[in-house]
Amino acid sequence: MHILVITDEIFPDAIGGVGKSLYNECVALAARGHHIEVIVRATNPDLPPDQTINGIHIRRFFGPSRQNPLYYFHYPLTIFTQVRWLLSHSPSPADLIYLHNALYYYPLRWARLHNHVPAIGTFYSGATEYVLSNVERGKYGRLAPLARLGGWLMGRVEAYAFNRMTCVMPRSLSVLRDLQRLYPKAPAPTMPELIPLCVDTHFYSPQPVEQTRLRLGLPVNRPILFTARRLEGRMGLTNLIEAMVTLRREHPDVLLLIAGKGFLQPKLEALIEKYGLRDHVRLLGFVSEADLPRYMASANLFVLPTESLEGFGLATIESLASGTPVLGTPVGATPEILSPIHPALVTKSAEAGALAEGLRYWLQRPDELRALRVAARQAAEAHYSTEQVAGQLEDWFEQLRK
Repeated sequence: MHILVITDEIFPDAIGGVGKSLYNECVALAARGHHIEVIVRATNPDLPPDQTINGIHIRRFFGPSRQNPLYYFHYPLTIFTQVRWLLSHSPSPADLIYLHNALYYYPLRWARLHNHVPAIGTFYSGATEYVLSNVERGKYGRLAPLARLGGWLMGRVEAYAFNRMTCVMPRSLSVLRDLQRLYPKAPAPTMPELIPLCVDTHFYSPQPVEQTRLRLGLPVNRPILFTARRLEGRMGLTNLIEAMVTLRREHPDVLLLIAGKGFLQPKLEALIEKYGLRDHVRLLGFVSEADLPRYMASANLFVLPTESLEGFGLATIESLASGTPVLGTPVGATPEILSPIHPALVTKSAEAGALAEGLRYWLQRPDELRALRVAARQAAEAHYSTEQVAGQLEDWFEQLRK
């Protein structure tokens, strides 16, 4: 089967959760004998426009950065010109088109490909809700009105595209509910047919904690909490730092490591200084993909403090695959993933007090937390391995072609 994938991000161009999961899916499908062709918006100018990696053929087009508020106006023009050209120069016709942004439906329609080929979309959150969430948390500054308008327009465009695709695939029950609420006319699968994101359980795997900490230059005898997030408002990092104010009084040796970069960094640094948390909270900045599994495997607990729009949370299953339990907020798909492992892995809310309470529970039970590492790994292998998810996608794609 020739599967044409059109997306905003894929590893190694970007290391976000969706991009990494999509890359794993494509490599696994290629290994099963399928011809996988990927058209992606280029985010790294050092990468070639045309490349084959692990059996998948990647072609890149250049567009504006998401950090630019004018992105929501200029971006559609880029898609219409670049993607339509790429589609017209595709070496062979596709049997199925796998879309990771609703806007990419439009050049398909112009090229009349959707008349003959199933077009499958994916959905993680509504475009308007995503933009408004960032606007409310100060991401765009004085250009917020433009971003707000752009987000509204993107939502209208998204609705039209979703309603006309062969099927729109949410990757969790929570996101399915959001899709049905925002776009009730979009064709969506039923609950048993939902397919989650996936993790490479060979790359993310348990490692000896003490040796891994020594390799990273981390203290061996302190309880370590770890999170890897874009430093944005909806990620809940300010609440997590505030929770550390309470936590350090009862656990003076606790250490929180925050990996990631983003516009919120100055505010987080100011909070750490304000509360005198320099010895208890470290901002690591960007952590390479090579080191990320080591940080996850070396932590006592991974924390996912998201406030809103957690469509799935790939970092959650990456940590589970590393053998490290995850404490998450009751937002998006997080309860679906964590509650079956242990109910106390989900906090009562995303507020700082609830985070402190959840962290306190596990820090007071180190033996139970240690024993939970086996269950964490088993959950990742049973439900989220690349091989399993690729098999589910393959079966579903074959059904849609009939």
